[in-house]
Amino acid sequence: MREHYFQQRRNFFTLLTIARIVSICRDLVLHHDLPHRVNLGFHLLFIAVGVSGLVVLREWYHKVLSVFFAIAYSAYVIWLFTRLE
Repeated sequence: MREHYFQQRRNFFTLLTIARIVSICRDLVLHHDLPHRVNLGFHLLFIAVGVSGLVVLREWYHKVLSVFFAIAYSAYVIWLFTRLE
């Protein structure tokens, strides 16, 4: 499984990074403004996670990154749901 993860790592983290960039661009196109500060902060954090996942090849880093990303993404979803009207 380790080999498979590192074979697919590039695809996963590239997709993660592109999805966040597209999301920011969507707000720019639809609302002619950047997302809310907190939302933009999470997007930039996820872009940083994606880029670091592409650049850093150490196994321990990816283990820590997966836990960090799960916590950060959970916090992002909770924040989004508290803003629903």
